[in-house]
Amino acid sequence: MPDFPGFLTGVWLLAAIGVIGIGIGVFAFGTGSKVAGTICVLTNIPVLAYWGFIGAFFSMGGSV
Repeated sequence: MPDFPGFLTGVWLLAAIGVIGIGIGVFAFGTGSKVAGTICVLTNIPVLAYWGFIGAFFSMGGSV
């Protein structure tokens, strides 16, 4: 695991930002803004996938 304080906190924060972005996109899609909602969801899925994987990997004891 990278050896600096706050690494996992920062990783989980970025994953949470991805979740919030997906939520905003779903809300926008549901209220009638189909294009903006779709773009917001589709651009935040890779953010959640990337940072979520890294967070889960290092939280379960993975190392570089």
